[in-house]
Amino acid sequence: SFAMADAAPAPEVVEKSEKQLKREEEKRRKKAEKEAKEAAKKERAAGPAAGPVTVKVIANPPIDLEPCPGTRDFYPEDMRLRDWLFGHFNEVAKLCGFQNYDAPVLEMQELYKRKAGEEITQQMYAFNDKSEPPREVTLRPEMTPSLARMVLQRSKAHNLPLKWSSIPQCWRYETTTRGRKREHYQWNMDIIGCRSIAAEVELLYAITLFFKRVGITSQEVGIKINSRKVLGSVLDTYGVPKDKFAPVCVVVDKLDKIGPEEVKKQLVEDLAVPADSADKIISSLGCKSVEELAALVQSADNEAVKELTQLFAMAEEYGFADFLLFDASVVRG
Repeated sequence: SFAMADAAPAPEVVEKSEKQLKREEEKRRKKAEKEAKEAAKKERAAGPAAGPVTVKVIANPPIDLEPCPGTRDFYPEDMRLRDWLFGHFNEVAKLCGFQNYDAPVLEMQELYKRKAGEEITQQMYAFNDKSEPPREVTLRPEMTPSLARMVLQRSKAHNLPLKWSSIPQCWRYETTTRGRKREHYQWNMDIIGCRSIAAEVELLYAITLFFKRVGITSQEVGIKINSRKVLGSVLDTYGVPKDKFAPVCVVVDKLDKIGPEEVKKQLVEDLAVPADSADKIISSLGCKSVEELAALVQSADNEAVKELTQLFAMAEEYGFADFLLFDASVVRG
């Protein structure tokens, strides 16, 4: 016969208190958080996952995402190029003994009106500020007036000559065309307090040094050289009074654009220059060397010719004469 074993007693069910349940839930939550942090740490260490990243683009954004007309954005790839270029600007300036400076982009309108007259405000971002009474201010269209203001502000403290360099952002409210916007950066190098032709030679040396550092040779770039002193002597020789020097220069500056016939017409009809003198002026503008111009105009100011000759001689000694091209028609400066 078989005897039946006694059945084991059922385990006693112990009810947990609400406090214990909350404690266990807190433990599970902390454990899950710890595991999630460890997983995220491993994912960061492994790097971004391969494959494309999808960015959601709003079809009709609530605002215009383009920059203001005449301005531009500099994305990282653009900034890399700009930093490279500006780096060469600054390095060349430093090598040539120039000191960097800067000025506020906001200046008083009067600073530019004194130089170019009231009409200049039509080409500027000019407005009245919120002061009482309002001040007439503008975004700077160029750096030279700011430089002059700074130099005059401490005129008694400077040891001349000054050699200053800057890369200012400038603003002009003009019609935008290809390659010409309303905001631009420009590299300025100025020497103040030196009357010698050596100042021009130093500046020319600096720009040609920059060209060489970025791989530009005299086969790709030439710098046209002339002297306003020599041009003034030429005009004086042909009977042009000194009070007509500036307007004659404006007309002569258009030679490449409108041609000799139209230049002569404007000189004779608009400025009352004798026809014979106009022909001689235009003929002198075709000279390709200082010596040729000096021979054509024998009564030209010897000091002016000597100064220009010295510039080319010093350029030869500095080793950048191959970049220079004498052009008697160059007027602007």
